[in-house]
Amino acid sequence: MARGSGRLCGLAAGFLWAVWVGPPADAQTAAALSTPSPVRSAGLTQPTPGLTQPTTGPNAVGGPNQTAPGPDSATVHKAAQDLQARFERFRIHHLPRTMAGSGGRCERVIGRLCIWDGGDPSWIPEPEAQEIVDGRQELVLRLDSLARIRPGNAWILGQRVRYRLEASDFQGATAVARACGPTERWICKAFEGLALHRRDDVPGAEAAFAEALGSAPEDVSLQWTDPSPLLDPGLREWLEDQPDSSAAVETLWLWSDPFFLAPGNDRWTGHLSRWAHALSSEDSRSPHQMRWGDDLTEAVVRYGWTVAWERPWPRAGEVESSSAVSHESPTALRFVPDRDLLPDGPVNGPVEGPDGGEDEESERVWTLDRKGMKTLYLPPYLDSLAQAEAQWARFPSPGGVVVLAAAEDRTGSSGPAGLFASPGPGIVTRGRGGRVPGRIWGSVLLRTRDGDGPPTSLVSLEALHRPTRRGQRSRAVIRTKPFLPDVLTLSDVAVLDRGPEPTTLDQVAQRMKPGSRVGPVDTLAVAFQVTGLGPRQEPLSFRVWVEKGERGVLSRLAGWVGIGEDEEPLSVAWTESAPPGARALLRSVQVVLPDLEPGLWDLAVGVQSPGRFEAVRKRRIRVEDH
Repeated sequence: MARGSGRLCGLAAGFLWAVWVGPPADAQTAAALSTPSPVRSAGLTQPTPGLTQPTTGPNAVGGPNQTAPGPDSATVHKAAQDLQARFERFRIHHLPRTMAGSGGRCERVIGRLCIWDGGDPSWIPEPEAQEIVDGRQELVLRLDSLARIRPGNAWILGQRVRYRLEASDFQGATAVARACGPTERWICKAFEGLALHRRDDVPGAEAAFAEALGSAPEDVSLQWTDPSPLLDPGLREWLEDQPDSSAAVETLWLWSDPFFLAPGNDRWTGHLSRWAHALSSEDSRSPHQMRWGDDLTEAVVRYGWTVAWERPWPRAGEVESSSAVSHESPTALRFVPDRDLLPDGPVNGPVEGPDGGEDEESERVWTLDRKGMKTLYLPPYLDSLAQAEAQWARFPSPGGVVVLAAAEDRTGSSGPAGLFASPGPGIVTRGRGGRVPGRIWGSVLLRTRDGDGPPTSLVSLEALHRPTRRGQRSRAVIRTKPFLPDVLTLSDVAVLDRGPEPTTLDQVAQRMKPGSRVGPVDTLAVAFQVTGLGPRQEPLSFRVWVEKGERGVLSRLAGWVGIGEDEEPLSVAWTESAPPGARALLRSVQVVLPDLEPGLWDLAVGVQSPGRFEAVRKRRIRVEDH
């Protein structure tokens, strides 16, 4: 994503530094100000009025009529602002050129900003020019010197933290925030939280921000914790309709957490970090060459800080371009859930089941995208996030519902992986899981409460490979019914790779195919579980068959009246007796698919016992030519 400004100030011809040339407040300041630098040696330094003191005459420093006072706070503050503005004017002349632009297409307009999606997730920013690197380092040294002269200036503190973070000096930024001196405590902790989030210490950032919000002015605390800037109209309406708004906001932030596998909620600390970044940018300049305003604050809160700047080539008739283009992460995604995924969200008709038909019990798959571009985000520990199609299966049990999941491994052969569930506000349950060759798997129990299962539970299959900064996840919202111990019930149908018959649900999960795609003549296994068995041994009749999925209305009518083709290309049946006293019966059967034509098919399983209705479940598969 990129943003540009259409109303910018003119560009300066060079970058001029303000230098304190009078007597420094202490030896450390003197040492810092006398340090040679590429910028200063290039002749780009200039004294700032108010910081220069006479060196001859009766009022000279060290003269008989004067004791050298340090500059007042206003003078130091003005000097720091001049330094920062000159650096940004200097920076723009060394930015890489680009032909890219919005082309008059603004997908979003925020105040003075035109925002559009560059559409290239493979875009990589050019390395910064050495002149910018040196100039920023010089700026940091000068700001450090001014901070020693007049400690407690919150604006100078913000610049010292932000420019260190821009240079990826996360440790230095954290140290500066922690040693902030007499600055207001909440501001210090907010900048500390920003630095800790950037260095991927999310639990530390959570603690720092908790302290900041606890001591910040009430209006600041309310503004920073309000999720409204990130919500589209549908989500805002959902939030307004909730009887317990605090629990709803907690659920919203919890579900927005990119990875339950990573400690802490970095989407929450990321949101607060963006506010802290905006706080550090107030009254400052940027390559947009305009003063910070509410529009820039909103853009940062919604899309994050800039990761790279570019300078467009002049358009026809222009002597020089007066605009700048800023880039946020091209791989950032929309982690805020859609309205219909959330508890009590609108469900327009029954949920699609594993067979592709209507099933109020089944899952809604959560797909990450950049849809709408209302807000985008990327965790600090990732460069890219993959989404893999997963196979989900629910197995009812006396304690609730066991959810199994498997997906292709797209992150590598090592690193943590597992399945998580969030059945309610503030609750995250970690199940079992891990890696087998080529895939990740997991199982987690969604427990019932007083015999009633939760109406919705978020489940998330995740894997991280931190050495390569890659991650993947598959998420769904699972809807369940209460477990009925005396009703013959069939679990979802799980499609497995062929192999020995599994004896546990974990073994089922480890063998599950990662997704719904199969070949036209694959040999595979179908696993399922029967519950609600009676106390005495009873005969069970099983059948497994394959039928065409998504038949049209005319085709179905023809089958009902007995004309046309309605034959099952595969059908297997058998009868066995359930062991006496068995509460659940786990079974699998190996099937060899006939030469099925490509398309959607249903693998179906039915079970029946004398005097009971047949229980039937289906699994939708997609047959593809290999």
